[in-house]
Amino acid sequence: MIDMTAKFHSLLRDTGRSVTRSRTLLFEYLQASGAVSPKQFMDDNAKIADRASLYRSLLLFRELGVVEERLTGGKKLIELTDSYDVHHHHFTCTHCGRTVAITMPKIEAALVTLCEREGFEVQGHMIEVSGLCDQCAKNIKP
Repeated sequence: MIDMTAKFHSLLRDTGRSVTRSRTLLFEYLQASGAVSPKQFMDDNAKIADRASLYRSLLLFRELGVVEERLTGGKKLIELTDSYDVHHHHFTCTHCGRTVAITMPKIEAALVTLCEREGFEVQGHMIEVSGLCDQCAKNIKP
């Protein structure tokens, strides 16, 4: 299994960037948190660095292909790219906004097969599923 933190550190060194404690902590935060809003990222990491440094770190992470922004459930979220996380999609609750990462290996394989049959080379895709989470489904009266 690949140590993603070591891979991240190698990327920083290979691109002439410093491996710092704050960059490592921010990367590890993203590994643990999954998709988060920019505001949540800033709020959750306020003890690691000031807002300007957090913003610059996010810009660097985007530039290096470590994170990407996704529009999920109508909200902008930041998460690790597939290079640093397992490829996944999202289920978003339309009532509370909770987002859950989902993997769908059979659908992934079928999608690649379909694209190849149609003469397309898959370079990327995104599947977003919306509906009610179990908690909201229980609490919302018809």
